[in-house]
Amino acid sequence: MELIYFNFNDKLDFIIQDSICFSGIDPRQVSTLIGIFNEIAVEKNKQYILSINKYQLDDKNQEIMDLIEDNVRLELSEDSKLWKLKKY
Repeated sequence: MELIYFNFNDKLDFIIQDSICFSGIDPRQVSTLIGIFNEIAVEKNKQYILSINKYQLDDKNQEIMDLIEDNVRLELSEDSKLWKLKKY
């Protein structure tokens, strides 16, 4: 549904998706979907904001991995947390 909104809605300049949107979906399909969202974003001058876990991506799809690597603005890990919250 988000893909349709993003592509055809002229008033929507950006879309934000969280990794939960991709739970249970084959990583190859997720990687392809990210590529499609990117094409729409570039073509229509929109912004696609995504929070995703690496295991949800097809790391064999080098084109998508390069695209993601080139556009990462914030990378978090267990050692690098957004608000430096401590694990209890």
